Amino acid sequence: MDVDSDSEAQKAALELEQAQEWVRATNEAWARCWEEQKRREEEEEVRWVGEMEAAAREVEELLEMERQLQLQVSTGVLQTLT
Repeated sequence: MDVDSDSEAQKAALELEQAQEWVRATNEAWARCWEEQKRREEEEEVRWVGEMEAAAREVEELLEMERQLQLQVSTGVLQTLT
């Protein structure tokens, strides 16, 4: 093997090593982005579920208020009739 081919082999090996490092760094960056996106989606889901639970509680409270009002009206009507 002559000096030129040895130098070219070293250069090719260095380029391969750099390309492998670039692929590794790219894969790590992609994985971090994916994990961050997943975390955001989970946070959004938790927030949404909390909002839906709060809305359901509010609806239940309103229904109970309506039931109480209807009961009061019914009781008042019965008292008026008797």
